[in-house]
Amino acid sequence: MVRKSGLTASGLVNFSIRFFTSPLSFLFSVIVVKVLSNLPNGILVFGSWQLIYVTVTSYFVIVADLLSILTSRYAAEGRSVGGILILNLGIGGIATGIYYALVPFLVAKSGYDQPFYFYWGSLLVFSYYLWRSVNSISTGRTPIHVGIGTGIFQAVRLIALVPLLFYLHTSILGVILAYTIGYLAQSFYNLQFIRTSLKVDLRLALVSLKKSLVFVTNYLQVLIEGAIVLGATVIAGNSSIVSFYESAFTIASLVTWASTSSTGLVLKLQEDRSGRVVETSIKLYTFFAWLMMTALVVDGVPLLHYLRAEYSQAVYGLYILALSFLLRGFYWIFYSTIAVTDPTLSPEGSGEIRGPTASLVVRNVLISMLGTSFSLLSFYLLHHTFGYSILTTILSVGLLINSLGMLTSSYLKVREGIHFSFPWKEVLLSSASLVIASPLALLRIRGRLEDVIMLGALSSLTFIVSSYVINPYARNLITAVIREGINALKRTRSPGPRA
Repeated sequence: MVRKSGLTASGLVNFSIRFFTSPLSFLFSVIVVKVLSNLPNGILVFGSWQLIYVTVTSYFVIVADLLSILTSRYAAEGRSVGGILILNLGIGGIATGIYYALVPFLVAKSGYDQPFYFYWGSLLVFSYYLWRSVNSISTGRTPIHVGIGTGIFQAVRLIALVPLLFYLHTSILGVILAYTIGYLAQSFYNLQFIRTSLKVDLRLALVSLKKSLVFVTNYLQVLIEGAIVLGATVIAGNSSIVSFYESAFTIASLVTWASTSSTGLVLKLQEDRSGRVVETSIKLYTFFAWLMMTALVVDGVPLLHYLRAEYSQAVYGLYILALSFLLRGFYWIFYSTIAVTDPTLSPEGSGEIRGPTASLVVRNVLISMLGTSFSLLSFYLLHHTFGYSILTTILSVGLLINSLGMLTSSYLKVREGIHFSFPWKEVLLSSASLVIASPLALLRIRGRLEDVIMLGALSSLTFIVSSYVINPYARNLITAVIREGINALKRTRSPGPRA
């Protein structure tokens, strides 16, 4: 039986919640894409919304992400991190003001002369800071509640979206407000489970800010990769290409849901810093990542076509981005392991700018410059020659180059401190299950949303069944899940004690 506090248990709970609430997430994306894309001049409208979202999440929330890994680590160590939360919210206010000042530039480059919507994007900045701070504390203290909070976010965001779009006449503002309400709901839910961690320790907050400078270089990578969208917009003279690239990006990001299987890694590494923990995380992630990849291989074209028929041209970019996200899941495991076990990042440690985390993030920035430069240079040379299919593929290749480089560098770095065996057997067997399910892609469904969802469910079921047959690790995992489900059902049906 899996312990409720165990790495596998928290991973199963968080991924299951994310997976079973995926229809809510997908429906949200479908409504946003279809409504905005089908407005007059819709491709430009949707591209402008994506420009707002990517700009906010790539450029203006960097400090929130800089502090996140340290917040999780210190919370897992039982330290008082309320001061870090206050500090992060203050920085969020400053970031919101900077974004507000740069709106005229974004409006000019987007080609969509509606600054009103861009200004409202400042709500995303501040609500993201609150959500990221609280979520980071939960990751270190109560990782299972991270998954539950995510489910709440998906439900609240969708419930808020429909009346907001109707009331606001299908505008970008409705989408911004839906995200904001969703972030606030998830934050307030998680706050009730981490009260003991919210004692204010300003000394620890200042120490964390100092040590977070190590991660500045890492988030230069975020800035660099965000330049793919911004650069393509500037080169093309409008945001139309962004609509195709972001439609592929949105669907491909379904693979990142598998990363929730490693949510308990930070807390578990405080108990056990052996290679066994890393191996367990990789095995668990591999199964879920290949499950999501199977669904995308089979259902990718129908999903793009359902969003908007023209977006089917982005299919090759979709597959490349999905593979890139899959590789980054492995990178996240290695990166988190390095950051959590790095002695120089302890509040009592020193020499963080020469530590293993610092050397890794510097290397990753150089790698990101390579991939991003390749995509933007190729796009600049070819954007007058080729259509959206080739151009979307070109923009996607840069991220794949970056992901390959980051994975390699992080793997080599983590092996310097922790010995573990990479589970190639599980990777190969999961790949075989993907191949078994992939012929379902030949069905090429075009039409109703119900058919698209059924095809995705069929591909997922085929992967799970074939994995049960040929993959011993997957068989044990699936059996444990079924056993726990039966036991839970029995407990709910058993009569209570007699009076």
